[in-house]
Amino acid sequence: MSNKNRIVLKAIVMLMAYGAIMAAVLYILNCCKFDKWKAVTWSIFMLFGVLQSYRWYQNKSEELNDKED
Repeated sequence: MSNKNRIVLKAIVMLMAYGAIMAAVLYILNCCKFDKWKAVTWSIFMLFGVLQSYRWYQNKSEELNDKED
């Protein structure tokens, strides 16, 4: 597996873990139920998670490109 593939895989796993953790936290903190506002809150947190994962992916990709040059 190439370094580029590892970076992509780590970014995907990071995003999936973040989503699962945020869903579990919101579910537990809100009396074990979801309604539309909890779904909206989870969506906002997931948007933040996507942005963070993308930022991490960009940094790692730049580091890898710098090492290859």
